[in-house]
Amino acid sequence: MEKTNWPPGFTVRPPRPDEAQAVAELIIAGDLADFGEPEWSLEDTVADWGRLGFDLARDARVVVAPDGALVAYADVHRRPNAVQVNENSTLNPDYTGRGLEETFYALIESLAAQHAPLPVQWIMEANQGHVLAGRGYAPVRWFWQMRICFAGPPDVPEWPDEYSVRLMREEDQPATHALIETAFTRPDRAPVSLAEWRRFMVERDDYDPSLFFVAVRGDEIAGACLSIRYAQPDEGWVRQLAVEEKHRGRGLGRALLLHAFGEFHRRGAPRVGLGVDAKNPSATKLYLGVGMRAHREYVQYQKPAPVG
Repeated sequence: MEKTNWPPGFTVRPPRPDEAQAVAELIIAGDLADFGEPEWSLEDTVADWGRLGFDLARDARVVVAPDGALVAYADVHRRPNAVQVNENSTLNPDYTGRGLEETFYALIESLAAQHAPLPVQWIMEANQGHVLAGRGYAPVRWFWQMRICFAGPPDVPEWPDEYSVRLMREEDQPATHALIETAFTRPDRAPVSLAEWRRFMVERDDYDPSLFFVAVRGDEIAGACLSIRYAQPDEGWVRQLAVEEKHRGRGLGRALLLHAFGEFHRRGAPRVGLGVDAKNPSATKLYLGVGMRAHREYVQYQKPAPVG
């Protein structure tokens, strides 16, 4: 067990599989304290614990107070190029301001250290990132959470000649995954296998096949917009949006996005959100162009792998 400085009577242990609901409630309590609205759900916790290569006993910890209350939750996920700290690792808001923050960060880093010598990556809201500066982390990427709030029906999508939109079928999953992987490729991003993508995108309780849209030209999948209902029941969430390179420049990304907006609006959702790399000019231009605005900013910090 990790050597930490939690107060006497506090227990640090791996979470039990039957504690997913309690962990989700802890994370949601943190969301409510930080943002005034939930950004997490039970389905998110279950999906996180089902990630390929994730070992609940090795990679996650809960801290339990003497009265049985969950004080903190932390988990890390090993990827080929780095160890990622789950940004939803959370200190119970009822226990903040008691001098436990440093102990909490030390617990997380002890989990990450099991996967040395990989560098450690940690995404944190921009106005909270100062806590990592003194721990050897440097900012490497910036993200926006963007949102559109509907004042009325969204614009009707215009589809280029020879293109149409339909729901993704089960047999489309390999081609859709390949399209997403190619579009999301960058030097610092580890590849995501089809099995891992399926686990994250479709093998989860909140998967809604009626919100997975693909743009097609004949039998060829040219783009995809894959959405879910967000942690808040009145908000839609675009989880992945991509257009194959040879089909770009025709307005397919805009059409797919507006199609998803229209479906969420039809279902009564007053707003839709998504996450985007703030340094991706084509994506941010697209989202701003359809009326989305940056709602929150996050920063990815990285700590180099130890030398020797």
